[in-house]
Amino acid sequence: MCRNVAAATHGDAGAPRRVQLPQTVKPSHYDVTIVPDFTRFTFDGEVTVNLRTLAEVDAIVLNAFEITIHSATVTARDYTFTCESAVYDSDEQTATLPIGATIGAGLDATLKIAYSGIMNDQMAGFYRSQYEVRGATKYMGVTQFEATDARRAVPCWDEPALKATFDVTLVVDSHLTALSNGDVVSDTPRKDGKRVVKFARTPLMATYLLAWVIGELEWIEAWTRPSKHLPNPVRVRVYTTEGLVQQGRFALAVAVKTLEHFSKVFGIPYPLTKYDQVAVPDFAAGAMENWGLVTFRTVALLVDDETGSEATKKWVNTTVTHELAHQWFGNLVTMDQWDALWLNEGFASWVSLVGSDHLFPEHDVWTQFLADDKNTALVVDGLRSSHPIHVEVLDAKEIIQIFDGVSYSKGCSVIHMLTQWLGLDVFFKGIRAYLKKYAYANATTDNLWDALAEASGQDVRSFMSVWTSKTGFPVLRVDESPLPAGEHGLRLHLSQKRYLRTGDLKPEEDTTVWPLPLNVAVAAPTPRIVSHEVMITKTLDLDLAVDPAVAARLGLTSGHELTYLLNQDAAGLYRVAYSSAALTRIERAIRHGHIGVRDRLAIVDDAFALARAGYAPTAQFLSLLASVIPAETEYVVLSTVAAAVEALDFAFSDATAEVRAHLDELRRTVFAPHAKRLGFDAQPGESALNKMLRPIMLNVAGRAGDKWVIEEARKRFDRFIYEQDSSAVSSDLYGVVLQLVVAHGGQPEWDAVRTTFKTTQDIDLRYASLRALGAARKPELIQAALDFSMDADHVRPQDLYYVWGPLASSPAARHHVWTFFTSNWDTLFKRYEGNLGMLGTCVDMAVRFSTREGINKAKQFFEDKDTKACTRNLAQAYDRCESNITWHERDAAEVAKWLDDWALEAKYGY
Repeated sequence: MCRNVAAATHGDAGAPRRVQLPQTVKPSHYDVTIVPDFTRFTFDGEVTVNLRTLAEVDAIVLNAFEITIHSATVTARDYTFTCESAVYDSDEQTATLPIGATIGAGLDATLKIAYSGIMNDQMAGFYRSQYEVRGATKYMGVTQFEATDARRAVPCWDEPALKATFDVTLVVDSHLTALSNGDVVSDTPRKDGKRVVKFARTPLMATYLLAWVIGELEWIEAWTRPSKHLPNPVRVRVYTTEGLVQQGRFALAVAVKTLEHFSKVFGIPYPLTKYDQVAVPDFAAGAMENWGLVTFRTVALLVDDETGSEATKKWVNTTVTHELAHQWFGNLVTMDQWDALWLNEGFASWVSLVGSDHLFPEHDVWTQFLADDKNTALVVDGLRSSHPIHVEVLDAKEIIQIFDGVSYSKGCSVIHMLTQWLGLDVFFKGIRAYLKKYAYANATTDNLWDALAEASGQDVRSFMSVWTSKTGFPVLRVDESPLPAGEHGLRLHLSQKRYLRTGDLKPEEDTTVWPLPLNVAVAAPTPRIVSHEVMITKTLDLDLAVDPAVAARLGLTSGHELTYLLNQDAAGLYRVAYSSAALTRIERAIRHGHIGVRDRLAIVDDAFALARAGYAPTAQFLSLLASVIPAETEYVVLSTVAAAVEALDFAFSDATAEVRAHLDELRRTVFAPHAKRLGFDAQPGESALNKMLRPIMLNVAGRAGDKWVIEEARKRFDRFIYEQDSSAVSSDLYGVVLQLVVAHGGQPEWDAVRTTFKTTQDIDLRYASLRALGAARKPELIQAALDFSMDADHVRPQDLYYVWGPLASSPAARHHVWTFFTSNWDTLFKRYEGNLGMLGTCVDMAVRFSTREGINKAKQFFEDKDTKACTRNLAQAYDRCESNITWHERDAAEVAKWLDDWALEAKYGY
């Protein structure tokens, strides 16, 4: 047996080594034939691989998992050797094929394997997806190979650096549609009622991008327009199961326009002749970028162009543009190891915004980016259990855990910061050079920095290496003192330290010095940048002087009246802690309309994050909230603050009844006026951002107990559900209306929503109904929701979190979720053993404790469990719990006093 033993052991220094195939042969081309059986849910396969020997070999080791190799031969120099029985290693997911002879190095060889496998129901490898049409059960065969599941369908060298070309042949029943990465080159009927469908050869690509889909499908299509950037028209299609295809019109239009735009922006035409998008009923992720054949979760691709909610359209738009970005970042140029996953996902996330901004400039996507991706990055990376963007992956089982907010959102955020430092034109010049140089090959993070450095003349590697190699980000503290007499302005005393959400930073955790683009601005009356300096030390003094003539015009009699901002426009990936005096001046400037929306967003979000971690008083955030949010109108600010207040409410869920009542009163006072201003009905010509803001304001006011919102939601629910009046509730408000009524209702309302979920054909309404079932607050309905979430006949395994999410975020239900999770651990583990990312999601939602006893209970439960695939999820969950516990312990008295004072002032005016 020839097994890569060294890869699974420790070296002399005790450090674990990467689990990797032996570098003795290298594949260059695969010819794959698949014959599925939709009765037994199995498949037969045959693969012929062209190889080059890199060393003498007497056995071939390749990846194979849950497939059975029936025969294998190796041909070299006109000699054919029959391999002995394969030796499997299920832990390393390999098969070893003894040749029975030695083949020398530097030879071309051909490996031919006949094998069989199962079409599993775990959304991994070559799997089956089940759905119904007019009461009849149907099945679709789908592949999902990222990150390391191609080995479940084809014996192969399943590593991203081992690129090859692929010829695919599918033998299918005559009534089925067959798709793969390339176009169909022949479709030949057989006498047994099957067809042999051969596809065009793929470009040189990684195994995880190989794909095929087999099923009864409908499709719509459009073509790109010829241009100098994309001279040959590309056929774009959307495929769905029966009856859904017209809901693909929006995604089809987005794909066509984005293909044209990206070909221009990147200076390289999309290299294939077609681009297919397939809606798959069972799909674990949002989508998968298989080259030329992108597969999607149904709700991430389909939306009614006329009646669909703005939130769903946004999701479809960003998902489609994200997967299109991958056609260049990931498919054309691929990371050399999974360690550099961020080169795929971080870039695709950022580039998707480039596409969205081109298609929908009115949505102000770069401001939304700050509230979405950047905020996600700061939240996830503020945990001790976070990891560097560029993180070592030693075992395939670990890969799924880095498909997270760090790889996606922090990766996207540091790219955005870099573009602001270099300038977009220079940045894209470097990107085009990078793509051309490494097209159809693999690249490293340093390869990217070198290309950008050559284009810009800047030391990009020094600037960026800290951001990609170190965990975390800093908080920049700003103190101030006056300049010498006669000078108008301030001396800013800056110091950076690592931000840690649990607030218990240790000296050894604070050794990193991050390069910080300061972007210092003076509000005069609108912010104007006066310094682009990059801070490369732990501390820095910076003089902020104002010309006497300017000071006179602004009416400044002393430097202490100067209002300034750091990290203006919020481009830098760090938080700013202002002095109380500086924050008071900023509050005043906000009230006078002198601070832009991106800076308002950063100020209130930073104030909240600093309060949660103990870097600033929670009372300071509450004062800011009460002072500036009532007059706020922007979607990104209000939605971000609403989420912050809900997080505060959750962390203080075990506070006294008086504190809880005051918190509800504060939420109603701040948000109910916005809810009433927006109302339940969209206005003619209303912006998409207002349409997205409306349900958020109604939800937060309703959750706080606002009577008008709850009563109006109930009236509309009755008309919509019982009277079948579709005009009573718009698609944007499905979620908030159903959730508020279920939360304040009983069994009849819950049953009515469950019936709606089961019967509706409206995708928005279906998923809104599923979430609403998790809004239950009565113990018997909470249990019913949890039980229903595991009913695979109605709730697809991928959709469990739609029910658990609302339950886990509710103080009334979170303990029920934990009890249910622990009682069903074995069932959940078995259900998601082929897709362990979903198991990690369950862990995220189950571990939501507000006491240290709860954390200890969780640690005791997991002590003897196999948590290898969700170690990071578990550590992050503990960190989040610890953060909330310490926050409440630290600031309970302060928050209680502030709320009491605020309530008295609100009631009596003093």
